[in-house]
Amino acid sequence: MKRRMTEIQLCAKYHNENPHTEHVTYLALKLLDGISEFHALSQADRRMLESACRLHDLGFMIDPRNHALASSRIIHKEGIAGLTDRQRSIVAAAILLHPRRYKRMMEFIDIKKGEDLAVVMKIASILRIADALDHAHLQDVDILSVKLVKRTVQVELVGMRYEGIIGWAYDKSDLFRKTYGKSINFTNLGTEKEKVSRYMGLVGRKDSVLKGARSILCYLFRSFSDYKRGAMNGADIEHLHEMRVLIRRFLVAMRYFSPYWDCKDASRLRKKAKRFCAKLGDCRDLDVWLDFLSRKGVKTVATSCSSWLDFYAEQEQAREQARKIVVNLLGGSLYTELVQQTGYFIRVGIPGLMLVVPEDRYRDFTGGQVRRMYSAMTRKRCQLDKMSVKKMHSFRKELRKFRYAVEFTLPVSSPDLLIMEKSLNSLTDILGDIHDMDVHAMRVIAAKNAPKGLLAYISAHKKRAIKKFPAKWDEFTSRAMRRIVMTCS
Repeated sequence: MKRRMTEIQLCAKYHNENPHTEHVTYLALKLLDGISEFHALSQADRRMLESACRLHDLGFMIDPRNHALASSRIIHKEGIAGLTDRQRSIVAAAILLHPRRYKRMMEFIDIKKGEDLAVVMKIASILRIADALDHAHLQDVDILSVKLVKRTVQVELVGMRYEGIIGWAYDKSDLFRKTYGKSINFTNLGTEKEKVSRYMGLVGRKDSVLKGARSILCYLFRSFSDYKRGAMNGADIEHLHEMRVLIRRFLVAMRYFSPYWDCKDASRLRKKAKRFCAKLGDCRDLDVWLDFLSRKGVKTVATSCSSWLDFYAEQEQAREQARKIVVNLLGGSLYTELVQQTGYFIRVGIPGLMLVVPEDRYRDFTGGQVRRMYSAMTRKRCQLDKMSVKKMHSFRKELRKFRYAVEFTLPVSSPDLLIMEKSLNSLTDILGDIHDMDVHAMRVIAAKNAPKGLLAYISAHKKRAIKKFPAKWDEFTSRAMRRIVMTCS
């Protein structure tokens, strides 16, 4: 008879993402203890809940998209040391139900009725919530308290860095509400430390480069995925903008940390993300263009022209066509492949690299990178009025990459680096404004019925932006700023 493996052995064999599943186990048991007055689960059931939590992502490396089914099949095949066949079937069934859309998985459950099915539903309902609370795979959220108030379970959370957690927790508490007949409410009591940057709390001063880089990629990946629905809807143009900016940050992070993952998987992922980001560009540029055309100053110049209404209608039509392209893009194979490849790289690729790549400190690496990049940037002579449009755009992208690099460094650096971040924000905002004017000017030149005076208005706006730049550049290259950079880690 084949000897069954322990949970630890199964996790090792199938390259399980242990930090995530251990945290899910911790959260699930804490939730279970908090509902002890009504959960009606025995100590043996508690043991099965632990097993289901630890093994729920076991099949991710084999089949990321259908990993719940793959995990369940592995458990049926391998068994679990210390559990009977009946208990193994309950664990496998509960794991099948942990994805958000659990109803489509019911057909694969071999327990159809009776007390065992009731146990499956209870275990699965708790697993689903615990898994949602670490949806970002950051292991940052903790349960402060669980209280039953009338017929509502009140769960208080702390440590949350990724704001999408609450939404995921509500989505995946549907089975809990159905199984226990009680509402559940989640309250975020804030982070344990003041959040001075978007990545604060994600990376520790003693973390390795790969651990810190993985946390940042997880945060960016989950965040840009959350904007998909809003970007497709189109009601708020900022959803598409935020999605594009987050993917840009993701691309810079992939390049920034590339010395530690110089592999084909990383290269393919970066190319796919770059392709995807480029396809969002036209629609976003048209959003900015229409917003510009709606300004009071533009209307004063343009509305006196008889062709204004026709011209504006044409721009709206172009934007609507671009939005349809974005909707198709987000619902198509490129987006699906990007999400799948990113998830695999973060959850399987990087943990695998962590076993073989030297554990250099994140703090040392990022500090060195910032110093090197700052030195290269400040050697440039920046006379914007003498730069070509192409060269100015290239310079803007370099400065933006450096700004993101500073953001990556902030969690492990002196708070003084926030002064550098503020300076970079001012510079990139000015250059962004100038770039927008260049794009707007090209649209006016290409249009047959553009209102007279519009091109002159755009040119004047660009000149005003260029005049703001020298003072901000002097601030950026000052001795005080150089001292901050030289002591940034």
